[in-house]
Amino acid sequence: MPYKSDIPKPKQWFLIGVYPIFYLLSYLPFPVLYGLSNVIYILLYRLIGYRKSVVRGNLTRSFPDKNPKEILEIERKYYKHLADLFVEIIKAITISKNELNKRMVYENPEVLQELKKMNQSCVVVLTHSANWEWIALASQLNVEQDVLITYKTLSDSNFDYLMYKMRSRFAGTPVHMNETLRAISTLNKNNEPFIVALIGDQSPSNINGVHWETFFGQDTAFLNGPSKIAKKYKLPLIYLEQEKVKRGFYRARFTKVLDVESLSHEGAMSTCIKLMQEEIEKQPHTWLWSHKRWKHKRQ
Repeated sequence: MPYKSDIPKPKQWFLIGVYPIFYLLSYLPFPVLYGLSNVIYILLYRLIGYRKSVVRGNLTRSFPDKNPKEILEIERKYYKHLADLFVEIIKAITISKNELNKRMVYENPEVLQELKKMNQSCVVVLTHSANWEWIALASQLNVEQDVLITYKTLSDSNFDYLMYKMRSRFAGTPVHMNETLRAISTLNKNNEPFIVALIGDQSPSNINGVHWETFFGQDTAFLNGPSKIAKKYKLPLIYLEQEKVKRGFYRARFTKVLDVESLSHEGAMSTCIKLMQEEIEKQPHTWLWSHKRWKHKRQ
């Protein structure tokens, strides 16, 4: 049996008055949703200026070789992508398997299919770029293993419930970060091959025992879960690169398989972080720049 975590408990008013609205909106065709995205972009960027100082500061420090005009262009494209991401997450509530597979293409799922034949589990690392929610949702359509989708609990239990329902639609298993080791141990005991999907650029809530690395020229704290889990359970560590092909269409490919037993913990983490930066540099506007990624300072 796959591992099952507790479903977040929403408020009754949310279930009755808000959730049905998102559910109905998700049935809108993509052209209508992207029309809505255009309006959201104007609201977020032009009118409200949502976290604009955070985004511009992050971009300016991360790309010191770019002039103000180039920074502004990435910034503008980022907010357009962020608005698209919002409506695409809503669409994920009811999107069909065929539609999702058409828009979120795994180029080489055979990498994980081969592991299944060997009854081998693995850790997959990705970053907050392109559409990581569609990546997670489509994963269960491309592999047979149970996919543990690790996530941070949202502060609002109502939207935490909404995201949990969306992520678990196609038999994926959303697992809170604090439950990850328990879920792995459960599946290990049952001798069931599994995939642990981890967002590698997640910002730590505190900096005790974190891995420090230079990321876009800045001292950056990283959770060291990917290499620690891979080493503890003797699992291969695989990097998943994402790409936005055009509006509403994405690609994912497994680009690097690390044998963590032959690497130090620091070496495995450094390799993953290097791959993340290389991916982001190819399409900088698709990364989550409104996140306060550099709020921690090395002591």
